[in-house]
Amino acid sequence: MSPRSSATHRPFGVDVSSSLETAPGIKSFDAMRRFIEAAT
Repeated sequence: MSPRSSATHRPFGVDVSSSLETAPGIKSFDAMRRFIEAAT
């Protein structure tokens, strides 16, 4: 789900874990920040 779509539909939760990884199991804090900023 894109940040714009999640902002429009207001779901209870969104699983974006793997799309925020720079490598398997390694999360990108910058990608998380960008997603949250775009969704709010």
